[in-house]
Amino acid sequence: MNLEPVFVDTWGWMALGHRREPRHEKVQACYRKLRAQQIPIYTSDYVLDELITLLFRRENFTDSGDLEAERQEKPLSLPQNLLKRVQGKRSWG
Repeated sequence: MNLEPVFVDTWGWMALGHRREPRHEKVQACYRKLRAQQIPIYTSDYVLDELITLLFRRENFTDSGDLEAERQEKPLSLPQNLLKRVQGKRSWG
């Protein structure tokens, strides 16, 4: 059986990673099923950009000044450090 890849948009990633989203458990179960069946999951850089923007609008990041200082010192390391901080605040899978 040849299964088609799945494209995940912004809401899908948000619902997967944010326990307070109304359909978090349903999306998490779907995600686990896709992974168990080894179905390729795709997204785009536009979706990731939208997701990060949404996270910054919805969440209160008290250390945003630290992120700005870090961006100026090490511009290429900011995305990895930002993701670590966001992942520490939510369950991503």
